[in-house]
Amino acid sequence: MVANSSKRLTILDNTKPVELNQFLELLSGIQTLNLTSTTDSWAWACDPSGTYTVKSMKHKLSKASFGPKHWNFPWNNLAPLKTNILGWRLEMNRLPTSDLLLRRNIPIPSLTCPLCNSHDETSQHLFISCPFSDALWTFLLSWCKIPLSKPSHARALFEIHKDPMISSKKSRLINLIVLSYIWTIWKIRNKCIFSNKPPSIRYATKELKSNSFLWLTNRSNAPRLEWSNWCNFNF
Repeated sequence: MVANSSKRLTILDNTKPVELNQFLELLSGIQTLNLTSTTDSWAWACDPSGTYTVKSMKHKLSKASFGPKHWNFPWNNLAPLKTNILGWRLEMNRLPTSDLLLRRNIPIPSLTCPLCNSHDETSQHLFISCPFSDALWTFLLSWCKIPLSKPSHARALFEIHKDPMISSKKSRLINLIVLSYIWTIWKIRNKCIFSNKPPSIRYATKELKSNSFLWLTNRSNAPRLEWSNWCNFNF
């Protein structure tokens, strides 16, 4: 990356942007570093004495923020564990979308959303504002006969089933279908990236219905549900 010649630093042509940023951060850190002749030693920054104490750690933790309180992810045992975990990671903004991969200095071929090819990929865009996901969400509302607008952020996806307009009988099912919506988008996104398969809204709607139907019929003790009734959301 860097060639040293006569006390001069030369950036090589094959240097990647990520490597250059790391190098500049290193230089910036070195320039502000004050070196002394004393022996190096560990020091605990949370106590004036520099010595670790349980009291100082307790004080540090009491001041720390661990995210919003009094909100629990609505785990749904009608859906597979991996589907619940995917939803939980979305709410925590921990899915490996292009923006987060870049933030971790992981080289990626493109930042563009593979579903619309018009915006940078973030979790917010992929599941909320992308035209492809918007079309799938519109279908979901129509299929489930829910007169609600699309959520403005990821967490709101997991609160749709609590809306007063949704009966208690269907609340859990709506949450299941939302998880299927998230699962479907993520699978199609991965197929676009890793298998070079173009996204299809027709395929997405079928996946949305079939996945949720299979989860419900295989993991519920409810009376037998016919596929035709599920397709019409009539039961």
